[in-house]
Parts: sequence; C-alpha cells; structure tokens
Amino acid sequence: MVPATVDDFCADRGSPCDLAHVFVSRNNWPGMVAPSWAEQNFAEWPGRLVLSLPPFPENIGASLETCATGAYDTYWRQFGNTLNSTGRQNSIIRIAWEGNGDWYQWSGVNPTAYINC
Repeated sequence: MVPATVDDFCADRGSPCDLAHVFVSRNNWPGMVAPSWAEQNFAEWPGRLVLSLPPFPENIGASLETCATGAYDTYWRQFGNTLNSTGRQNSIIRIAWEGNGDWYQWSGVNPTAYINC
C-alpha cells in the first residue's frame, strides 16, 4: 500500500483517512524492525499508521518459547528506534495478530509462551 491508494479510497468514501494499516515483511528481522517500505512509503503521509508485525520472522526456526526468554529483545529495541527515527512514535502496533488460531508460527497454542513473548 501507498499513501495515494489510501487517499483515493478515502476520497471515494467521502471522508479523509487519518489511519492506514500496513504489514511489514515477515521473512527476516531487518525487514521487520529496520526502516522498511511501510515507514518509507508513508514518510510524508500525515495520518497515523497501524503496523502489523509478527513477534519473529517466519520460517527461520524462531519460536514463542525462545521469544519468551527475551532472546529477541534487541530486535524490538531496534524497532522502537525505527519508530522514533521515522517519526512514527504514535503508531498502533499490532503484534502477533490472530494468535487465537493455529495457522501462524506464533499462534497461541502455548498460552504461557505467547503471553511471555
């Protein structure tokens, strides 16, 4: 998604948007936590972002159990710095969405690990 698409949709519905929902890459840590296309595409857009992020990249051997130990904290600190450096401190962070299902690697099949992660 790009701001023009969001703005076009909002114009079509007859009301400006002040919120855009974007997903970051899910296949590696840099794509998730470093300034990515999500922040870069919306750099000049004045609205607030909803950023959906998994708790760890998919298909790299990461797990909720490892996450719960704090092993990924450095990456999440980097993500916090990314929000600051891109001026997106007021973003809504949607982490580990749909944890109630069983179709993601971060699904909450182990509730304790999910919560601690």
